Amino acid sequence: MAGTGTIDSAGEVGPIGGIRYKLIAASEAGAETFLVPAQNCDEAKQNAPDGLRLVKVDNLPGAVDSLESLNTGGDAPAAESCLQKRVRQSSSTSSSVAYSACTR
Repeated sequence: MAGTGTIDSAGEVGPIGGIRYKLIAASEAGAETFLVPAQNCDEAKQNAPDGLRLVKVDNLPGAVDSLESLNTGGDAPAAESCLQKRVRQSSSTSSSVAYSACTR
């Protein structure tokens, strides 16, 4: 599991620079899943190494929900994960936390 981004005092996840290099480094370190700031999703999906699942997060509660679900063997909440080869497209809202999928 790996991730990147900034988090402000309201819990909003912000974009970062150099995500393509962070994806490569995470994959080389053995990560299978990468939490991606929503604003970096387009760049991430274009540069993700094969086998690295991208999970788009907008805020800290969304990141925590995704981690908890993945930790118990589930998918990201509401199946909002972006897989390299298999992409699910749907959207859901859970207790004021919005999730949306990175699509390829």
